[in-house]
Amino acid sequence: MTTRRSHQCKRDGCDSEAVWKMFVRFMTRTPKGNFIPCLAETTIKVCDRHQKDAAEGFVSARNLDMLAEQFKRENLAMPGPGSIEIEFARIPKAEGVISVQAIREHFKRAG
Repeated sequence: MTTRRSHQCKRDGCDSEAVWKMFVRFMTRTPKGNFIPCLAETTIKVCDRHQKDAAEGFVSARNLDMLAEQFKRENLAMPGPGSIEIEFARIPKAEGVISVQAIREHFKRAG
């Protein structure tokens, strides 16, 4: 069952609908020196107001430390923070999902 929370902005305390999904693009390197370009889909979904916060949170020192541990376990080089590119893609509306705004507009027109 899909819950309302699964469509909500992931920023703490925000009640807006999530309309953006975050992706991270970077280059890593194997121990032999082979470069591997990566585009990683994250679980971060936010509203228009919180894109910047999500991007800043991803490149925070705490998050980069955790990411470095994951790369180390996979025997890959950690990308430099300056080489990490953050992208957002609009989340497509799921079929059958009706926004509250659409319902309000319907009832306004209906009188």
